[in-house]
Amino acid sequence: MHSMKKGPPTMKHSSDILNPPLWTIWWMAMRPKTWIASISPVLLGASLAVYEGLFSSFFLFVMTLCFALFIQIGTNLSNDVHDHLKGADSFRDPASPVRVVEQGLLSPRAVALASWFFFVGACICGLPLIQHAGLWSSPLVFLSLFFGYFYTAGPFPIAYLGLGEIFVLPFFGILPTLGTYYLQTKTTPLSLVILGLIPGLLSSAILVANNLRDARSDALANKKTLIVRFGIRFGMWEYLILHLVAFMLIPFALPKSLPWPLQIAPCLALLTFPQTWKTVCTQSDAAALATLLPLSAKRLLLFSIVTSGVLLLIPVARNILHTTSGR
Repeated sequence: MHSMKKGPPTMKHSSDILNPPLWTIWWMAMRPKTWIASISPVLLGASLAVYEGLFSSFFLFVMTLCFALFIQIGTNLSNDVHDHLKGADSFRDPASPVRVVEQGLLSPRAVALASWFFFVGACICGLPLIQHAGLWSSPLVFLSLFFGYFYTAGPFPIAYLGLGEIFVLPFFGILPTLGTYYLQTKTTPLSLVILGLIPGLLSSAILVANNLRDARSDALANKKTLIVRFGIRFGMWEYLILHLVAFMLIPFALPKSLPWPLQIAPCLALLTFPQTWKTVCTQSDAAALATLLPLSAKRLLLFSIVTSGVLLLIPVARNILHTTSGR
């Protein structure tokens, strides 16, 4: 049983005073601002398959998307419960997002059951994926569930050991991008690894933004993220390097058959970086750093929209030209 650590009383969130409706509370618990981390690599893998004319099954795409999203929602709910049980949320700054269990908005049992509802849903979505890909893929499904649950649960939780970024890079980048593409095409070109690295790096940056905001409270809770272990300056450089590497990879990630302006078009997402980098360099309080996570998530969203749009635009244009010329 997890030990309970008492922390100093925190200010009430506005949600406690306003008594939001139940559906709003569950919506907050599922943390939709972070969903792009699981949606992005699936969307990119599928879009590349469409561009190459190899997209084969909309059903498999939907099941892949639901599998990835359900894993993340289940993990978010599980985190809410286990951070509370470990006492970590009792140190959380009032500027941090609402944690529904710690704030007493939902019971630990209800949120734990909901997390398992989504984990089971992910298993159900994973069955046709395993059937299509082969039994060799079943360990990947199991590992996704395993790491999702033990991200904050168990005696050696991933997040509390400072291994979060190491987990995020493959499971929110390379593996889902390659997996989605393979399910549609039954091939896995090594060049696709570069494309898969980019959402993994940008998702890791979302986690770093979260850990920069919570550095003080994580230290008090003995949650040894990399930033707690090595300091705020390390986190600043980590945030910068993750973005620099991601955007340096963009010109090499998309097919060379694309016109070069379209190959570098996803760099448009970089336009939002100076704003967040200025915040990282000049702010230290949690309230100011709280803007980092949604802005980092929006950057990944913008990259995903532009990249997928570029990959989907060419086949659509080809079809229009083919239809027009055939008249």
